[in-house]
Amino acid sequence: MALEGMLGNGVKIAFSASSPVAWIAVGQVLNAEIPQLVRDKIDRTVHSAYGYKRSLPGMIDVSDLTLEILQDLNQATSVAQRTLLTYLKAGTTLWWRIEIPTDRTQTAFAALEFQGFVMSWQPSAPIGEKQQLTAVIAFDGSDISLYAAGASAIS
Repeated sequence: MALEGMLGNGVKIAFSASSPVAWIAVGQVLNAEIPQLVRDKIDRTVHSAYGYKRSLPGMIDVSDLTLEILQDLNQATSVAQRTLLTYLKAGTTLWWRIEIPTDRTQTAFAALEFQGFVMSWQPSAPIGEKQQLTAVIAFDGSDISLYAAGASAIS
C-alpha cells in the first residue's frame, strides 16, 4: 500500500492559449485519463549462440488526455466548456496543466504540463442520467514536464 495513497478527488486541469501562466480551469471534471507515455521497442537481435532477443529504445508515444466533465453548455456559467469547442474548430494547440494532489489536505500538487489540441468535443443528453461532455486532447508538443510537488497554479 502506498504511504500517501490518494483517491482522484482534487485533481485540477486547466489550459492556456497564450501563456502557460494564465490558466483557464476546466471545472466539474468527473474523470480524467491522464496521458500515458510508452516507449517503442525496436528489435536489434543478431542471431548468436546466446539465443536471446535484444531491443533498443524507440520513440515515445503519448496517449490522449480524455476528460469526462459534468456538462454545462451555458456560456455564462461554464466558459471553459464552450471555449474548448472554439479551440477545436480553430485547430489551436494549447498549453495543458494537470495538477494531482500529493497530500490529503490538497495543499500540494504534482503538475504535468504539455501542449496539445482538442481532438474531439462530445456533449451528451441522456434521458434520466447526468449530462456529460467528453473532450479528447491529443499531444502536440516536444515534451511533457513533471514538476515537483508545490502550491497550485490553477485558481
